[in-house]
Amino acid sequence: MRLSECLNQSDISRLRRIAVRQAISCSLYSKNALLQAILASHAEPEHLPARLQSISGEALQAIQEIALDGRLSYAEEELFAVLQRVASGPRAVRDQDNGAPSLLSELLEEGILFELGRPSRKTYVCPSDVWKRLSAITAQALRDGVQRYAHEPVLYRFDGSAMARDAVTCLLFFGRQDVKLTQDGVIFKRQQNQLLQLLEIAEEPLPAHTGWRFGFGRRFHDYPDRFALIYDHLCVEGCIIEEPQGQLRVDRDASAAYMSQTEDERSRALLLFYVRTYRSAIRTLTRVVARIGQLTARDWVYGESMLQALGDLITDYYYEPKASVFDRRIMQMLVCLGVLMKGQGENGAPVYKLSVPGALRLNQAEELDIVEPDQSMTPAAVIQPTFDILLPAESDSVYGWDLQQVAAAVTRDRMCIYRLTRDSVYAALQTGWTETGICEFLARVSDHRIPGNVEQTIRGWCNEYGRVSLLVCCVLHCRDEQTLADIEHFAPLCDRRIGRFGERTLAFSPDQLEDLSTLLKKLGYLVKTTVPEASQPVGVRSDAAAIGPR
Repeated sequence: MRLSECLNQSDISRLRRIAVRQAISCSLYSKNALLQAILASHAEPEHLPARLQSISGEALQAIQEIALDGRLSYAEEELFAVLQRVASGPRAVRDQDNGAPSLLSELLEEGILFELGRPSRKTYVCPSDVWKRLSAITAQALRDGVQRYAHEPVLYRFDGSAMARDAVTCLLFFGRQDVKLTQDGVIFKRQQNQLLQLLEIAEEPLPAHTGWRFGFGRRFHDYPDRFALIYDHLCVEGCIIEEPQGQLRVDRDASAAYMSQTEDERSRALLLFYVRTYRSAIRTLTRVVARIGQLTARDWVYGESMLQALGDLITDYYYEPKASVFDRRIMQMLVCLGVLMKGQGENGAPVYKLSVPGALRLNQAEELDIVEPDQSMTPAAVIQPTFDILLPAESDSVYGWDLQQVAAAVTRDRMCIYRLTRDSVYAALQTGWTETGICEFLARVSDHRIPGNVEQTIRGWCNEYGRVSLLVCCVLHCRDEQTLADIEHFAPLCDRRIGRFGERTLAFSPDQLEDLSTLLKKLGYLVKTTVPEASQPVGVRSDAAAIGPR
């Protein structure tokens, strides 16, 4: 709702209080005159900054909380929780006039909030145009209070979408390798070393006796910070499952859906997962991240000055001081997620600046006049006559999962290499791929540039598939023809059978075994279930199910 709509829905007594507090000269007995005068005063550029300078410090802090929160409406309980937190904060003036009701009255009379809805269900609304100006004013006030680095750092770190690509690397590694878990559900150190060295941003496994580690997430205490976030993210997405038997299993459907996302979508999902996970300990994390984006949107800013500006929003976490929480849990993770770039200022002090992808993910693109890039173009693979497939790293995050189903992975670096073999095509056919599906997929990956010998060989391998077939079925054998005739003409069983073998034998699908046993028992047959011996042909004497007379 805009300010004009909020004023129109307020009664004249509320408009009169706003006009009196803000010293707006107009008739106090005409709602139309009050409404027009208040709108005219708010239209003046200097009106709102002047009002913010005249209000109490607690009310200003409450306005900053509201601007940081980004919500335009509050239930009564929610608003009082915010105001009570401000009223009891470290900067609150301890006197009997202070408190949430006093702050609420001040915000209502300033026209920052409006009380709407029924008396039994009150809703407090901040007008959208007022909120936008408040957010800009408070952000500028914070910018004025931080120390900027006037130069461009000679060297700086920018991870970009490396974490999203490393998530794909982890998923492909788990899919290719037989990953074992300890009794505590942790990957063995040998395989941890193999995996961590494959990542773009390599990490070292935790030492054997690290003691207590502060952190957040399921596996933070078992893995280094960055990999722990990726691992927990893949678990929550359902891509990997920790089996009770000590095995790490990859869910192929969930993994295929995850790999079908673009690199930018995975980066956004990782950022949201980070905020949700770390917010359990850092309650104000959403607002802190939003403010960091505003402070670093235009200039390189010293990290120490940002900590001082945002100090009221960050607290100690048990034995970890707030400086460590800010540096390691917030700034370091935002750098790993590609939201911030990190450089060195004078005397080696860390400086930070919002990256272009970070601006898009934190909704700061409008301020920087950034146009979101078109991600529809993905570099094509090169299929060589030697059956090797060369795939750029940026395309591997899109096609890598499906390529792994039809080709064997050789190396994964800036240029990933896969190799088509008879065994890899055979494995794909066994999992449901078809000749047409494989050829169409390779044509799409390579922009329809498949060497003739490769396509011809693949079709030859696919034609070989099925020359010899093993039929797995559930065999029902009867001792006499009358029993077979009774069963064969029973409608529920007649509809389920695959065929008839010999004189007194019927074939059914293997997944029908349990249902068949239940139905036959209901008919009064005493069912005998057996497994054929290795030296005995199926259907000769002792089959999967022998039926005795009723």
